[in-house]
Amino acid sequence: MDVYRVHVSLRRVEPRIWRRIELAGSTTLKQFYRILQIAMGWEDYHLHEFIIDGRRYGTSDPAYDEPGEVINETRVRLATVLTDPGAEILY
Repeated sequence: MDVYRVHVSLRRVEPRIWRRIELAGSTTLKQFYRILQIAMGWEDYHLHEFIIDGRRYGTSDPAYDEPGEVINETRVRLATVLTDPGAEILY
């Protein structure tokens, strides 16, 4: 099993707020979203999306998104999108 050590930090916040999370490469983005909520102490109040290499991942909102514009996060695994050390995900 591949283990991914992910550094999560909030932009433009002082003092710096960050977490280090270790996850299996098989973790889906949907699972990662739930883990982030717990690790950061958030309570799931807002819609979310991940942006990786210019692609949007999350749950599509038919009122705002064109078909195919947002890739379904439930089927995408970390090992698929974090292919290089230092790769970034914008949340």
